[in-house]
Parts: sequence; C-alpha cells; structure tokens
Amino acid sequence: MAAPASPAIDDDAKISVSEDDEVELPVPEEGRKPTAHELATLRRVSGPMPWPAYLICFAELAERASYFGCTAVFSNFIQRPLPVNGNGAGAPPAGTQETAGALGLGLPAASGITLTFSFLSYVLPILAGMLADARWGMFKTIVVSSFIGIVGHVILVAAAAPKVLESGLAIVPFAISLVILAIASGGIKACVTPIITYQCPVDTPVVMISRRAQKWRRWISFGPSARDGEKVIVDPEVTMQNMIMIYYFGVTIGAVFPLATTNIEKRVGFWLAFLVPGILFFVLPLVLAFVYYCKLIKLPPMKHSVVADAVKVLGIACKAAGPGKLFVNGPNWEAAKPVRSALNQQTVTRDLGWDDTFVDELRRSGGAIRFFCILPIYIFVYLGFNSILVSQAAAMTTDGVPNDLLTGFQALSQVVAIPILTFGVYPLLRRWGFDFSPLRRIMFGFALTSIAMIIGAVLQWRVYETSPCGYSASKCTIGTGVSPLSLWTQLPLYGLPGIAGIFINVTGYELSINFAPKRLKTVIFSSQLFFVALAAAAAAAASPSFHDPNLIWPFVGLAVANALAIPASYYFLRDIDRQVKEVFELPVQLETDSSVVHADEEKR
Repeated sequence: MAAPASPAIDDDAKISVSEDDEVELPVPEEGRKPTAHELATLRRVSGPMPWPAYLICFAELAERASYFGCTAVFSNFIQRPLPVNGNGAGAPPAGTQETAGALGLGLPAASGITLTFSFLSYVLPILAGMLADARWGMFKTIVVSSFIGIVGHVILVAAAAPKVLESGLAIVPFAISLVILAIASGGIKACVTPIITYQCPVDTPVVMISRRAQKWRRWISFGPSARDGEKVIVDPEVTMQNMIMIYYFGVTIGAVFPLATTNIEKRVGFWLAFLVPGILFFVLPLVLAFVYYCKLIKLPPMKHSVVADAVKVLGIACKAAGPGKLFVNGPNWEAAKPVRSALNQQTVTRDLGWDDTFVDELRRSGGAIRFFCILPIYIFVYLGFNSILVSQAAAMTTDGVPNDLLTGFQALSQVVAIPILTFGVYPLLRRWGFDFSPLRRIMFGFALTSIAMIIGAVLQWRVYETSPCGYSASKCTIGTGVSPLSLWTQLPLYGLPGIAGIFINVTGYELSINFAPKRLKTVIFSSQLFFVALAAAAAAAASPSFHDPNLIWPFVGLAVANALAIPASYYFLRDIDRQVKEVFELPVQLETDSSVVHADEEKR
C-alpha cells in the first residue's frame, strides 16, 4: 500500500490554528490528505501566516494611509476658500464654526477631482501588473512605486504651502501631485496582495492534530478553543481567508489616518496634513530593503505578461463564439487553445505564449469576474460619498470638531470588527456548523450598506428641515449657518459601510486569489481594481448633480441599488460557493478516489 502523501506545507512550518490551537509535526495521523469522509466531518482550521508577510503588508498600509489620509481633506482643500482671518495655511480661526479650505472651487469640483484621483488609483494597477509581469517583477514594482510616492508627497506638501496658496497657483502642483500619487498607488496595490498570498504555506487540505496554544493566545482569542488532541483539517481556504483578513486589517490601520489629518488641517493647515501620511512612504524603502536583503519572502518567478496573454485569449474566444452566441453561451474557450488550433490545421506562425491549461484557468476565473460586475454598487458608496458626507457635516453643528473627522471612522469600525470576526465570530460559526459562505457574506454586506443609505437619506432630510437656509444648507450664512443636528449622528453612515466592506471587499479578495492559479493572481486582482475604478468614474460623472437641494436623492438611489444587489448576487453567484470548494477539495477528492480504485484493483 502506498505511503501517505506528504503534507502540502513548508518543511519547517509549524501549523498554527487561528482559534487558539497549534498543531505540530509529526504524529502518525498527521500530515496526510483527508479522506472524503474526513472532508465532510472534520472541523476546518487555519494555517499560519508567515511573519515576513506582515512586513510586506506595511507597503499597503503606507499606500492606504497616503490615499485615505489625503483624500479625507481633499474635499475641504478643493471646495472651500481660504478662511478669512485664518493662518494662511487653510486652517480657520480657533473657536469658530468655520471649516478649513484653500482653493474655493465648490462641491462639484471637489467631488470630480477626488473621484478622478480614485479612478486613476484603481485603473493603473492593470498597467502596473503588466509591467510587473513582463519587466520588473512584483517586488521591484513595489520598490519603484514607493520612491514615486515620496516624490508625489513632496510636491503635494509644496502645493499646500501658505505662500503658494496665497499666490492662487496651487492648483497646478496639486494636480501634478495627484497624478504621481495615483501612479504610486497603482504600482503598490497591483503587487502587494499577490506577493502576500504567495507566502501561504498550505496548498491542499491536510489532517492535523490540534494542540493547546500558549496562554497569551488563549487570552486574546475571542472564539472557542479546540479540544486538545482533536483531529482537524488545516484548510487552505480558511488559511487564505485569515491571511487576507490580516492583510485587510493592516489596510484599515492605514485608513485610520484621516482621524489625524482632519484634525491637523483644522488646527495647523493642509501642508502638515499632507506631510504626515507621506512620512510612511519615506520609511517604506527601508522596510523593503530589510525584507529583500535578508531573503525573508518567496518571490514569484518572472514571466512574460500574463495580462496581455489573458486579453488575447479572451479576444480569440469571443471572436470564435460570434456576436450571436456570445451573450447566450459565453466565449468559445476551446477555440483559444493551441492544441485545438493544431487539430483544426490553423496556421500558427509563432509561439502563442500560453497552453491549454492557461485557457482553462482563465475560464475558471469567470466566477470572480461575475462578482466584480456587482461590486461597483457598493464601491460607489465607499468612494463616491466622501465629499457629500463632508459637505453634509459642514451644514451640521460641529462644536469645533473638523467636519471631515468622521471619514476616519469608516476604517476605525473595520479595525474593531476584523479581530472580532476573525478570532470570534467566524470560528464560532464554524464550530456550530454554520457555513458563512462567500455568497452569504456578500449579500449581508449589501444589506448593511442599504441600511446605511436609508439612514443617510433621512439625516439629509432632517438637515434641510432644521437648517436656517432650508434646502440651501451647504452654503448657508444666516445665523450660525448650520443645523442644530450634531455631526456625530453621521456615525452609522461611516460605520455600517465600513463593516460591510469586510464582507464585500475581503470576499472579493478571496475570490480573486482562490479562483486564480499562481500565474493569474495579478490578472484577476487587477481586474477587481479595474471595476473599482469604473465605480469611481461613475461617481465622478454623477458629481455635478451633488448639490443643494438634491442631496437626498443620491442616498435614496444607492439604498435601492444595494437592496437590489442582494437578489442579484444570489442570481449571478448562486454557484460561487460550490466553485470555491472545488478549487481546494476537488484535487484531494480525485486523488482519494484514485487511491481507493487502486487499492480495490490490488485486492482483486
């Protein structure tokens, strides 16, 4: 009888279980692939996240700190003029209800410019991914992008200097800095997540024996601990989910920076608000140098541009299907396979650069693409409402609090919720046998977002009703100029979409990684970011309508859209859970079935 297969984990890895368990090698029952019965009955736990991957997360933390820390104050910087009797750097006089400002271009311009920056930041990862695949590699692309980000922040700080603001020419260096920062953001976002997931030590499900973890891990674990000696499955799907959640936790820490930058703009000025998140970009090259020269991480091998190959395969498949059958049966993937071309005696003048397996992998990635088509409905709220909410807060009683302070609470809600979900809620649900599958998480996230938009519509209506200027509340100068409603009533408008992002964005990252083999991870992940860019473009196109007295209707429209996204998700993604299971379990089941057949043949 054949010996048990060796575990699909690193030889020196200690498999840590996320819910307060640890499993160690070797014992006779450990390190083998599970049987079909064990796949159906044993509890699934997470493998470890190698600690060097945390250092790579710092690159995304720095990029998100720059992105959110700066965009949080862009609205005031662009929309409002320099405050009268201010300090000249954009900060208003102390003890007043005034807000910070600089350029004075109005709300539509503020929304349009900010959303254009978001569009560039999310569309450029596709080009950065092609560059990383074809020329530089992922790690070098991150390094170069970090230096580009440093240059962008230097120009941005210069644009916010008091002398430049007084000259009236700040818009020129400001616009240049936005383009440079978008390039830096695109280069980092395209490569960080694929590199982190490349460090995953678990490739296929492995049977292990759980052992009690250290006391400090039991103390911080919110979830139920496993019984000592319990047989469990170290599951790559759960491992990937935990790694992406930890990565997203680092992202949200960077996204908390608006809590600092909004206070700085109010009390000091914009130049310091732009400088503070830029400091992380100055530190980032040192962290990357340490990771590289100490050889702490595994790097994907260099290859020609998989993105270009994917576009060519898709073009051939769509052309072969024809316009009549394309929207009914989908692309004809078989026509794009080199073997099929040879059988049809088609002329092939050069190496196509891909094989049949590559075409099959691209076809399998269609499940993630279907989710990406629904994603912009949520992203419109996540990216497109910042200027509206900041403007709404400016029409409310702030009591000296910056009107854009609450933009940081979206990320703060995620910082609080992610550990609770990762170490408490998800393990507890798995212990109870409830599968909080990707589809269920997506639908739950859309429900939370719809509720938030309903609250926003009601709140905007109350602002109009209680403002001294009625339905012209955004530019009111009568009396105090603001509604008696406190801006703290906006908290649900930031907290609920933030928590929804854990269920929608993180699930999207999981689908991007799980549905794409190693050589397609950059392709699929960049595709997700491209759909985010489309949402930003749609929000930018709609931004001219974001003005009084119409500010109730954007909330109403998105409340309805996110509510409709719930049944739409079920209709278009109803088979997504099965496909995720097949990615990890089908190879194991096939191998198990093959072993059983081989054993029966030996007996005969």
